[in-house]
Amino acid sequence: MKKVIVFVMMLGFICFSGCAAGSATAIYSVRAKTAEELSPEAEQRLVDRIMRDVKLWHEANK
Repeated sequence: MKKVIVFVMMLGFICFSGCAAGSATAIYSVRAKTAEELSPEAEQRLVDRIMRDVKLWHEANK
């Protein structure tokens, strides 16, 4: 549950920031908070999912 809350909070930050710096900061924050709880493969899937969502958000808001 903690991982889901952190993910949703960081995804919200990414969407509202709308910038690459915000995205990088949010991804680092998610990584820092979940690294202890996730395997490297699961962590990479989470980062990939966030990056995909960021890309879709940026394309929708051009």
